[in-house]
Amino acid sequence: PARSAPTMASSTVSITTPRVAVPMRSTRAMARATVAMARAGRGSSSGRRANTLNRRREDERRRSEERASAPPLESMRDDLALLASLELGAPTAASDNSPEDGSPGVYLARRRSDGRASFGASIDLAATSATMREDPGDAEMIHVVVTDEATRSSLVERLGKRMKSMNVPTWDVNQGKLQTRKEPVERVDPIVAMIGAPGSNEDTRGPAKEDTAKYPAPHSGFVPPEVTKEVIVKMPSPGALDDIDERLWVPQTADVSFRPLLLNVSQGYYVNLLRVRGGGGVLSRHRHPGPVHGWVLKGRWRYLEHDWVAEEGSYVFEPPGETHTLVVPDGVEEMITLFNVTGPLLYCDEDGKVVNAEDVFDKLALAKAHYEKVGLGADYVDQFVR
Repeated sequence: PARSAPTMASSTVSITTPRVAVPMRSTRAMARATVAMARAGRGSSSGRRANTLNRRREDERRRSEERASAPPLESMRDDLALLASLELGAPTAASDNSPEDGSPGVYLARRRSDGRASFGASIDLAATSATMREDPGDAEMIHVVVTDEATRSSLVERLGKRMKSMNVPTWDVNQGKLQTRKEPVERVDPIVAMIGAPGSNEDTRGPAKEDTAKYPAPHSGFVPPEVTKEVIVKMPSPGALDDIDERLWVPQTADVSFRPLLLNVSQGYYVNLLRVRGGGGVLSRHRHPGPVHGWVLKGRWRYLEHDWVAEEGSYVFEPPGETHTLVVPDGVEEMITLFNVTGPLLYCDEDGKVVNAEDVFDKLALAKAHYEKVGLGADYVDQFVR
């Protein structure tokens, strides 16, 4: 007979595991730990960046030591002459002759011993040259005479950028006994340079002094604080303007006329040559709601409210909102300036109140009437209208 499988009693065993208390960190403690870990990570990254920067500096120092010497002084002569010509607005040559005692200017020197160059402004080029001759490296020097202090500073800045672009190794001659300046000179942007001696009423082209008693007092009324500073830059003169057909000059007064170049009626601005004859005087006191650009082609003029003089070859930017009084100095028989005027020209009285206005449409009407009168035809002006 088949055996039956033995029957096994089942039982349930309950095992109780002792509960272990797990310490729980507060939210504030966990936040502090997270911040600490983040700081540690940043510190590590900062350290790596510092090491990279140090390696780059070391590589730059090594490359600097391996630089070739500066080019011969003769080849750098053209660089100094070119930069001086751009700064002074006239062809200028660099000289290696002995400068006169007390001549101020800008110098460029090169030591024969190690080929390093030096440059800077000097109030006495003769003293600078003597120091160069006493240098153990037997330095040679070229120079440009520049009387204006601000122009010297601007030219040195231009020269420094040129030497840096050429990767020229330099040495500082001022670390020795030479002192090239008695007083610190304010750095001047090479593109933004004021023209004329500040505060001087003297005619820069002759010994005669300007009679300012006949002029009204400079405008001292309200000027919006948002008005920016004017810009004036020396530029090369384009030459004589005597070949312009006299019929093209549109008269506004007995001594003032303009020659239209562009009358933009769609955008409300005009470009013209303004000509003033008669030996000088007050032209107008006015204000511009829009910007004005000017380029002096002949003669010179200034504003009573500023201490600069716009001479032949100068570029002028006039910011919107400024009220100023245009004056042509005595002795200037003819002044011609190219003006780009946006918006109307608001003529003001001595208190700055607007008494008259002139815009591109007034210029157009004057030109049409004049060209019809001189036989060119009113439609002659159409070529300038846009």
